[in-house]
Amino acid sequence: MVRLLTAGALRYLSVTLAIALADATSKYHANQSKPRSPKARGRRPGGVIDLLERIFTHVAGVRALIAALAECAGSLSPEESAYIARARDRRRREFIAGRVLAKKTLAGFGEICDSLPAHELRHPKWPEGYIGSISHSRTLVTAVVARTSQFAGLGIDVERARSVTPDLHRSLFTASERMRIDREAADDVATVLFSGKESVYKAVFPRCREFLEFGDVELTIDGSGFSAVCAATKSSAEAIRQGQGFITEYADHVVSLFTIRRSFDEATLSCCAQSQHPEMPVERS
Repeated sequence: MVRLLTAGALRYLSVTLAIALADATSKYHANQSKPRSPKARGRRPGGVIDLLERIFTHVAGVRALIAALAECAGSLSPEESAYIARARDRRRREFIAGRVLAKKTLAGFGEICDSLPAHELRHPKWPEGYIGSISHSRTLVTAVVARTSQFAGLGIDVERARSVTPDLHRSLFTASERMRIDREAADDVATVLFSGKESVYKAVFPRCREFLEFGDVELTIDGSGFSAVCAATKSSAEAIRQGQGFITEYADHVVSLFTIRRSFDEATLSCCAQSQHPEMPVERS
């Protein structure tokens, strides 16, 4: 059966495709204008990096890893293989890299996981007692995991720097956010805001199953952290308000993490879970 997408879901897809195209075009021109020297290649990330030790040092209770996508090759379980069987080669590589890194992240808790199949809404089915999120760009993959006894929601996102072009700003950002982008033109505020919104959505969707327009969520950036509020009346508004966001840069990418701790009111989360807007996938991996 083919599921019909809402107008909001179609706008989400068009924006995501536009950013992917801008990213690919930017990389192409960069490769054409810069000779590939050994020194330049040496700046590429190597190995699996612990984000909590290197970057998000002040976030307790979670494990997060990041690595070059090409370094996360591996095999899949039969259930995982069946899910991705019809995908193109690039999508298969992205999916495999996400699962491989997510399993390494779980291993940091002593959890040996042979399979991370996809939920019917496309986000991973984490082992009992764990919650997590996966994200990738064309070259990097990242995963975050925590115990459900401590966290009610986790979302991570990685975006290539300067991938959000001005023609997308009105579709993605509130008036207040656009003012900040204009005010801080020298900084890559647009990509930071976009990545932050992606991480917010990933943190709340698995529980609330509520589709959010980009303009429904407004971020306030403060140094390496951010907070979020729902600019529209949504059942996930309180969960979003209670969350805490973190943002950093790594290997010419923006990485954002949004956390909702278990101390958040469970009654509100249960109410939030009654939303019926399951049209969009929450994960790209």
